[in-house]
Amino acid sequence: MTARKCFKTCEADEYTYAGLERECYCGNSMDPENGPAIAPMGNCLTPCSGDSSQNCGGSGYIGLYRACGSS
Repeated sequence: MTARKCFKTCEADEYTYAGLERECYCGNSMDPENGPAIAPMGNCLTPCSGDSSQNCGGSGYIGLYRACGSS
């Protein structure tokens, strides 16, 4: 798994969000009460299994990506 592979997988299935915590998660919305927050430095540094130079979240922390429109 890599950040790009996760994002492309979610995008192909027409999801708006991609998240990584060792595994790839896709979705179209987030619960406002559980929205993104800045994690303490170092909590999202688990290396991706597909490319150890990339980070794939961490234990209890998800790296979150959102698709942007073409404009």
